[in-house]
This record gives sequence, structure tokens and C-alpha cells, in this order.
Amino acid sequence: LKEKEKCVCEHTGVSYKPSSDDIGKYVSVIIDLGEDTIKRFAVTKNPVAAVPEEQLIFEERQNVKVIEVRLRVMSYNILADLYLNLRQPQDDLFFPYCPKVYQEYAYRYPLLLREIPGYNADLIFLQEVDERFRRRFLLPYMEELGYETRFKKKGLAVTEGLAICFRKDKLRFVLIFLNVIPSHLIKNVDIINYLDQNLQLKEHFFSRPAVIQLLLLGSTTDEDVLLMAGNTHLHYDPQEENIKVMQALLCARHIAHKAQELQLKHPNGKIYKLLAGDFNSTPDGPVYDLISKGILGTSVSTFLNPMLSLVGDPPYTNYTRFTRNGDILGFSGCLDYIWGDPGIKVVQTIPMPSDELVKKHTALPSVISPSDHLPLICDILLQ
Repeated sequence: LKEKEKCVCEHTGVSYKPSSDDIGKYVSVIIDLGEDTIKRFAVTKNPVAAVPEEQLIFEERQNVKVIEVRLRVMSYNILADLYLNLRQPQDDLFFPYCPKVYQEYAYRYPLLLREIPGYNADLIFLQEVDERFRRRFLLPYMEELGYETRFKKKGLAVTEGLAICFRKDKLRFVLIFLNVIPSHLIKNVDIINYLDQNLQLKEHFFSRPAVIQLLLLGSTTDEDVLLMAGNTHLHYDPQEENIKVMQALLCARHIAHKAQELQLKHPNGKIYKLLAGDFNSTPDGPVYDLISKGILGTSVSTFLNPMLSLVGDPPYTNYTRFTRNGDILGFSGCLDYIWGDPGIKVVQTIPMPSDELVKKHTALPSVISPSDHLPLICDILLQ
């Protein structure tokens, strides 16, 4: 800032949403920790930029109202910044159709902070949450909006992870369960025996970072209502479907086992189960059959009660399809799900954005969409 330029105090608080009058201006933040402390300040590197004049991919969906008695649930893979590697030439990027400027976190993070709370969900499952995004932005911002946020980093050296945000006037935190998927093997002799027969597969299984984030939440209006909220992100490689199946089986069994334990401790309790996330598997794959039918293949029992896909099976929740030199590349398909008990009633599902809007800038992400995935949203009743 030049010496002669003056700053005007616009807001006091954790966050500030610039207005159209701020476009082209720099934001100066002053931190005052109280008397007898040194005040700090910082100025943004870039001036406030205008939002795209065209319709953002989430705006119409955010207009669907929720009725108070319902519980709105959302699951969303928000695309971790660490996977983008924007130092490469544009044509070598994983999303070559999207200009680098719209893949930069400085552009995507503000859109995500506008999108995530804008659906007015009571329970939010997020995947691919960068540590930087969680610590600097998501946690304090959602806290200011009345949410509690719980985060679980993936294993090994991966710095992104899972987050569950819940509205504190609707849900209360009760308990958190063990998270790392391979740690549940001890109670799954059939999977242990299967892995022992193929040491290479066993090594691959343990080298794939995967967790299940499992919280026990209670209703703020009915102390007998307990909700087991599971969040996961399964292995991505389409050539390793067997690893995804084992990860999904361990997740589902872990939730079922904990639900049985809780029912014994709370015989009068109404216990419901939700399992949401990016399963990296389409509806014609074995992971879907495992959770929806409780079987593997045509007859192998997994000792699981079937769960329902509460938002159904959209044509796609991930769209990265594009054409280069006459070849069709990328992917289009349903990878994300919100699974629930048969006792959970779906009141409404929030319609997916139009095909035209998704493909307006070739694919996702784009100038109007901060992620390559689309969030799933539904309103439910625990009956």
C-alpha cells in the first residue's frame, strides 16, 4: 500500500466477505490480541477479484430450501490441492482443459467456502481436505457459522484427509472411533486369510493410505436418537478393485460392529447408520453390490445388512471427460454415495446440476466449479 492510501475498517471478526465495491482493492488484516500486546497486520498479495459473471455450478442447487424437521446431509470430494501439480505445462496437467488460474487454491478456496455452507446442510462429509484448507479456512469459518468440524488425515505421508462438519444446534458430538482401515483386520479372519494367500496383494493393501472417519453424534432434541456418521475415501486405482472391496468391507463391518455394541449399551436408543464418501467405484462394481446387497459376487455372504444409496445413482458425480487429437480421455461416472439404513427416510434429494452446465467449460473443475466432483445432498428423516 502506498503511504497516502488510507484503509477503511469494514468488518471485525473471523471472516470478511468482500463486496463489489472492494473489487480491485487490497485487504489489510489487523490482529489485536488485547492490551499490552503487539498488534500485527498483513496485506493480501493480490487485489480483490470479481466473481465470474456467469452462473456458478452450485448456485441453483443452493436455492432448494430445507424444512426444519429434516436433516440435510451432504457428501463432497473437494479436490485436494496437492494432487494438481501446477508447475507442469498446461497440456501435461491432470485437468489440461482447465486454465491453471482456475485450479490455483487462491481461486478455488473462496468458491469452496461459498459453496460448502451455502447448501445449508446439517451434516457434511468432505473428502480430499488439504491440511492448509482445514486449518486456515474451513475450521474457523465453519465454527463461525455454527458448525463443529472433525478432521482425520489419511495415513502414511499424505497430507489431505476427511472432515465431518455438523451443525451444533441440530447434532451433538458424543464419541469418535478408531480410524485407520487396516487396523480393523484383527476381527476379520476371512480377509486376513485371503491376504495371506497373496503377499504382493497384502503389501499393496497396507501401502494404500485409507481411513474411515467414524463419529457418534446425538440429536439435540431427542437424547435417544444416536447417529453413526462414517466418512471414507477408498483407493483410486481402477485396476485394484479388490483393494477397494476389502477397504469397503472393513468400513461397513466396523460401523455394523460398533452399532451392535452401542445397542447393547443403549437398549432403548434409536441408532442409525450413515456411510458417505468417495468410493471410487461405479454402481456396476463389486463395492456397490457389497454395500447395497451385503454379498460379494453372486452368493458370498459378508454378514452385513444391506444399506440404501440415499441419493440414488446419478449418471455421474465425477466428470473429467475431454477430447484430445480425436481421442476421448478422462472419466465420467458415479463414484460418490451416501449410504443409510433402511429406517432412514429420504424426503428429497437436491437435483444435480444440468448436463449443459457441467460441460459448459468442457469438464470439471472449471471457472464455475472448484472441484472435479459434484456434491450429493439429500434431506432425511430418522424414523
